Amino acid sequence: DSTLRGHWPLETETLRRTLEEKLNRVYDGEILYPFFLEGGRITSGNVHYVMQGDQKVPAGETEFAQDKSFGYHASSLPEWVEEKSQGQFRANDCVCITLDDLRNGRPDTAVEKLCSVKSFGKVIVNSETWQDAYTFAAVVREALAAGQEVQCLPGPTAFVPALVASGLPDDRFCFEGFLPQKKGRQTRLNALATEERTIVCYESPHRLLKTLQQMAEVMGANRRACVAREISKVHEECVRGTLGELVEHFTQTPPRGEIVLIVEGLDAKTSKENAKASKELTNNNQKDITK
Repeated sequence: DSTLRGHWPLETETLRRTLEEKLNRVYDGEILYPFFLEGGRITSGNVHYVMQGDQKVPAGETEFAQDKSFGYHASSLPEWVEEKSQGQFRANDCVCITLDDLRNGRPDTAVEKLCSVKSFGKVIVNSETWQDAYTFAAVVREALAAGQEVQCLPGPTAFVPALVASGLPDDRFCFEGFLPQKKGRQTRLNALATEERTIVCYESPHRLLKTLQQMAEVMGANRRACVAREISKVHEECVRGTLGELVEHFTQTPPRGEIVLIVEGLDAKTSKENAKASKELTNNNQKDITK
């Protein structure tokens, strides 16, 4: 929660323990990121603030900290971790992604910090602007590419944590819901082939393979994508790769459960090249007609 209230650390500890037991997985760390710019919640110098007008008020000094169920005293997030975990996790052991890491050309440092976390250690992320958040999203993608696994706690929708966990750009995206099953399906797929934003849609298990095959045909087999299924459930899984690789995977391993499909948008350079080629083709056709 952006005001530091909630069932922490009980909720995430229970989730980690259950998933590790059921799936034989190991989660190295937990990212604490209460940034919420529209709500006036920012973090700087590892201290979480609530904006009241133009004034930055440390979260521990606000009414939120007096909550009867989830109250706390510390505004420093590392100290808040130690306070809320009753010393199970120490403030000095927290790994902190600073504003300097995000702003001064040091994303590699942030990636190294993220990949260094072990034993479900806590990662504190500082952010004051959406640009800080976008940079950290890129850091998470690099960590995913380096082999780290990310488990996202969802809000009321499945596609948001699926998008974050996909490793694909999440600063601009379009949500398509379920694609048309029959009428208008091919038209929609053709339109999405030139979409530059990341594409997010829902799909049923028995239609997933057909959809992946059709997308590979109109978008190209090398377009990156991710199939996220059973978000926030015991058998949660994210399968990442190209559309061609995903077709091969799900041909051999039939999918099950609720599915979110995330597809990389058309590269802007490729989009411009296609537009230029289309314009040249149109001009040539007009010349031929004139002749």
